[in-house]
Amino acid sequence: MSFFRFFSLIRMRCHPYHNVTMLFNSFSFLFLFLPLTVGLFFLASRFGSRGATQLVLSLSSLAFYSAWEVDFLPLLLVSLFVNYAVSRRLYALPSKALLSVGVAFNLLMIGVFKYADFFSASMNLIDGVQFPLLELMLPLVDFFFYLPANRLSC
Repeated sequence: MSFFRFFSLIRMRCHPYHNVTMLFNSFSFLFLFLPLTVGLFFLASRFGSRGATQLVLSLSSLAFYSAWEVDFLPLLLVSLFVNYAVSRRLYALPSKALLSVGVAFNLLMIGVFKYADFFSASMNLIDGVQFPLLELMLPLVDFFFYLPANRLSC
């Protein structure tokens, strides 16, 4: 059993309405998530430090992201960790090689999730070749995360 399948089974057992998503215009977002997040943010900014407010916003973002599909949370966390580690190392000791590794990691993530099926389908047009389609889906959040992480966005 894969890591992602394990989490989806837990989610289905814990939440009978697991197909319900939290969108920006949903009642659960407008009347539960948003007021709770704003309230925690103002409490953390008034009584805590800057790090506390960043923690509240980071955890709130991960919670909102997980409400859509918890299976992709480990992927986002690994991406965040790798980019954070590369950026910290680059700040301490600038290196073109390390920058290239960071950019290559993010482009590889986009390439695998966005273009793997395109290349498999293209290869399947050749007679006698049959590659399975992976049918991977990269959430839109990850796509918008990778480009700014590399400063490739306009």
